[in-house]
Amino acid sequence: ASFLCWKVLRFSFFKKMSSLIKAETIPLIAEAYSLSDREKDIAYRVIRGLSTKAIGDELHISAYTVQDHLKSFFLKTGAGNRRELMWKLLDDVLE
Repeated sequence: ASFLCWKVLRFSFFKKMSSLIKAETIPLIAEAYSLSDREKDIAYRVIRGLSTKAIGDELHISAYTVQDHLKSFFLKTGAGNRRELMWKLLDDVLE
């Protein structure tokens, strides 16, 4: 039951955040953090709240490759996880 509750909370969090960070801001974010095209693709999907597996499925890459891109993205932005990344991106967009 707690796993299901966590999934619902996670979905709600990312749904709310994705409504605040619009797709049009992705190029600005990509430029600000010098993201590669693939990192930009992944950033868009993270903002939409997709799981690592779902991102991999959409982009036809393995979950391990998605994780590698996420690690690079985290290093570039200074975020430690997806939640921190979303807060950081939201903060940057609202400034």
